[in-house]
Amino acid sequence: MTSQTTGHFSIGTHMAGAVTFTCALTLSGGRAVGMGAVTQAINPPLDIDTYLSGTVANIVWGADVTQVIALTGHAYRTPMPPNPENVECTMQLDSRNPAKCTASLSYLEDGVWHTLENLPVQVKWQYAPD
Repeated sequence: MTSQTTGHFSIGTHMAGAVTFTCALTLSGGRAVGMGAVTQAINPPLDIDTYLSGTVANIVWGADVTQVIALTGHAYRTPMPPNPENVECTMQLDSRNPAKCTASLSYLEDGVWHTLENLPVQVKWQYAPD
């Protein structure tokens, strides 16, 4: 039986007017699935909902473990086409220093991809019993 973990992620600087990406993910067996939203408090406001899936890998170097979560988001829940991609996100989570957790985020807005790099990541984990 594979253990399952759920995390709530908040990605961004949380400065006034900055882009923020929030998502809830379930991680199990090297896979990640969940839902998220890219938001920005501007006029008109940015609000992009996305259905996420991706991979989870652990990189071990001595006592340091970095968890890499690579996600692709789609506009609709269904796997049937057409289901355009609207978000791509890669998180690097440092097991020893949460302040070093970073992410890159790309999102599609009005047919144009926007990319943000080195965004801080805050995680709240919820562990499921085995």
